[in-house]
Amino acid sequence: MRSVLLQDFIDYIRGKGSSGSAREQWVKRHHANRTIIVIGDSHSYFFSGQEVIRSKKMGYHHGVINSSDNLLPTFSPIHIGPVLAYNANTYGTKTMGREKVDYLIKKQMIERGDQVMFCYGEIDIRNHVIRQTAQQGIPMESVVDRVLANYLSFLVSMRDKGLRVACWGPTPSFPDAAIPSDAFPVHGDEIARNKATLYFNEQLGHLCQKNNIGFASIAAKLIDDRGRIRQNYFVDGCHLSQKAWPLVVQEPFANGWCDVSCD
Repeated sequence: MRSVLLQDFIDYIRGKGSSGSAREQWVKRHHANRTIIVIGDSHSYFFSGQEVIRSKKMGYHHGVINSSDNLLPTFSPIHIGPVLAYNANTYGTKTMGREKVDYLIKKQMIERGDQVMFCYGEIDIRNHVIRQTAQQGIPMESVVDRVLANYLSFLVSMRDKGLRVACWGPTPSFPDAAIPSDAFPVHGDEIARNKATLYFNEQLGHLCQKNNIGFASIAAKLIDDRGRIRQNYFVDGCHLSQKAWPLVVQEPFANGWCDVSCD
C-alpha cells in the first residue's frame, strides 16, 4: 500500500503544471463531445487531425502519457509509448503499457461505456515478426497468430470492463529505400513486412468479428499491386499523412461500432 501511495504522489508531482492543465483540457473536451478515445503507439496521433504532431504531456505513470492538440472533433488520442500488440496484456514490460492503461482507468480518463479504439501492431510487424520468423524457423503466419492471441486477450479484457472496444488495424511502414534509423528499427524487406501487415489485419478483423469488437483498417489500400507502400499517404515513411483520411471515411467499422466521420 505504501509503495502505491508513493507512486501516486510521484505521479501527482510530475503531473502538475502544464501536464495537469493538458489533462484537464483533454477530459473536458472528451466529456463535452463524447469523443472516441484512441490509445496506443504514435500512430494514435493520426486521429488528432494534425500533420505535424506537438505532443502534450497529460500524465506520468511509469513513463510519460501524451496527447496533442486535436483538430478532429470525433477523436481524443492518447499516446502511451511504443507499445507492442504482443505485450499488450502483460505487466512489467519496458514500455509499461498495461500499467498505463490501468492508470487511465483508475484516474477515470476512460470510463465504462466509453468508445475506446486501440492502436497497436505496427511496431510488432516492422521490428519483430520477420525477425522471429527467421530466428524460430517458423512461418510468418505462425508468428503473427501468436501476437494476435495475446492482443486479443487484452482487447477482450478491456471489453469485459465495460468499454466499447475497437481496434485500428496496423498500417504498413518504411519502404526499402528509407534510411534506417535507431528510432525506428526495421527487420525484413518491404514486401515481406507488407505481406505480414495484410495477414495481421485480415486475421485481426476475423477475431474482432467473433468477439464483438469493432475493427477498421485501410492497410490494403496503402499497398499497391507490387506489394509496395503507397508513399504519398505517409508523412515520414512510417506515420500516416492526413491525406489518408478519404480512405478512412470510406472504410466503415465492422460490427456497427461507429460511423467514422471528421465532420
